[in-house]
Amino acid sequence: MHVRDLPHPAAFAAAYLLSPELEADMPGFDVSDIIAVEDLLLDPVAGSPLG
Repeated sequence: MHVRDLPHPAAFAAAYLLSPELEADMPGFDVSDIIAVEDLLLDPVAGSPLG
């Protein structure tokens, strides 16, 4: 699979937030420990297999 075949990162994140996989990862995790959340779409550098 090539990275271009993957959904847009925002669409992927939105789907993951509603997924049973995330729910399964959450037991024992205290969300009050989260200080801040940022997202940043990075552009691959020349020669990267992602570009």
